[in-house]
Amino acid sequence: MAVEFDGGVVIGADSRTTTGAYIANRVTDKLTPVHDRIFCCRSGSAADTQAVADAVAYHSYIYGFLDATFQPGMSRSQCQEFVARALALAMVRDGSSGGVIRLAAITEDGVERTVLAGSDLPWGDGGPAV
Repeated sequence: MAVEFDGGVVIGADSRTTTGAYIANRVTDKLTPVHDRIFCCRSGSAADTQAVADAVAYHSYIYGFLDATFQPGMSRSQCQEFVARALALAMVRDGSSGGVIRLAAITEDGVERTVLAGSDLPWGDGGPAV
């Protein structure tokens, strides 16, 4: 997921890589630098990409969250919270997503990366309640 703020972009991805129903890696870094300030977010595999696309088409709940929560002109911290909450929703509902949330705020000054795990996830210690 990616959201623009004044002066940059926040991108984020979960960390789980699967091969079919098998979880191959729980802490994959899917934020791949292509250049100093150019990143791509990748899925665990091509099959996962299709599975996620199918899930999004079938479960349009993310559109409701986006429509209800997105505001043009959000600050960097608001974009980071927005991206983290959207990824948390995917992690709760999609068995192929999970692990930690990795964020990257990209500006002309560089890239600041953040990892959210455990109690730092949007639902905290009490389990998913986003």
